[in-house]
Parts: sequence; structure tokens; C-alpha cells
Amino acid sequence: MAFCTECGASITDGVKFCPACGKAQATSDTAPSYATAPSPQQNAADVPWGQPAAGGYTPPPASSAPSNQVNTPLGDINFSLDAPVVGEADPRDVVDNKAMAILSYILFFVPLIAGTHKTSPYVRFHVNQGTVLFIASLIYYIALAIIAGTVLWVLPWSLYFTINSVFTLLRLIPLVLVIVGIVNAANGKLQQLPIIGGLSIIK
Repeated sequence: MAFCTECGASITDGVKFCPACGKAQATSDTAPSYATAPSPQQNAADVPWGQPAAGGYTPPPASSAPSNQVNTPLGDINFSLDAPVVGEADPRDVVDNKAMAILSYILFFVPLIAGTHKTSPYVRFHVNQGTVLFIASLIYYIALAIIAGTVLWVLPWSLYFTINSVFTLLRLIPLVLVIVGIVNAANGKLQQLPIIGGLSIIK
């Protein structure tokens, strides 16, 4: 037994119109459907963006950017510790310009002044790495000096030599990266430096 949604009169199941007031009644054929979230078994990543999933739920697009990519005003920067190899250098280019590539990590501005980076992709890669390393090292040393001065000022003198030794080791990190870059240049590799190698300054 059902009741009219308009006047409340009792009506027989399946009747489309109320015999008392004539109001149309909802039946099982016209029952409204409601969108529901997808079941736990449904993987939202398997549903293309813009296409409705089961139950009327449309998942957001999955980001295609790698987890180690950071968007900055300078562009997308990939921070990586595995020092990726970006390609293979021309063997002739390596032989002719190996000295300039090595010099990129010692006096990075010399290849720039000579203009070798414009004619040699091998030098351009390493002079970019050397320039980025120089700028990053300058910022790193300034920040490290501020932190070291603050920490050594507030700590007791009994810990001075221990903490100062730690900061001395930290000061060697840019030097280690310089050695890594020189070794890569000497071996004819187009291999990025750890962490900062994804930055591109020299085009």
C-alpha cells in the first residue's frame, strides 16, 4: 500500500495517478538515481580524465610530473642524487675541447669569454655545470658562515672544537662536487652533478 505524495490518500501500488487528486505518482520505472562514489575495487587512475566513472564520479587527472621535480621561477628543476647521464658526447668534441671542459669547474668564466661553449656542446654542458656549482657554492658558503657563527656563538666552549669540525667537513662538499665534475669532464662524460645538476643557466 502506498500513499499519494500530494493529498496523502491511500493508493494501490503501481498506480501512476492518485484517484483522489489526480497527482502523478513516482513508480519504480521513474525512480530517481543518485551519483555515488566509485567502489573501492575501482581504480580511479584507470578512468580517463573527462570520462565519467562508475556511479557518476569523475577522478582528477593524475600528475605526470616526476616526484623530484620542483616548479620555480627559473623553470622546472629536477633534484636528483643519482647523477643522471644526459647523453653521449661526440668523441671528436671531447678530444678537441677536454681542457676547456675541465677548466669549467676551476675558472668557469674562461670558456665563456673564449666563446667555446657556443661551438662545443661538450663544453657548453660542463661550463653550465661549473657556473651553477659556483653560484650554488657561493650561496652555500654564505649560509654556512651565518649558521656556523650563530651556533658557535651560543654553544659552550666545551663543544666549540667538535661543532667547528662538523662545519669544516660541510665546507668540503662544494670541493667534492668540483672534483666529481672534473673527473666527468676528463672522462668525456655528460653526467650531471648531484642535486644541482638539473639547473640550466648557459643555453
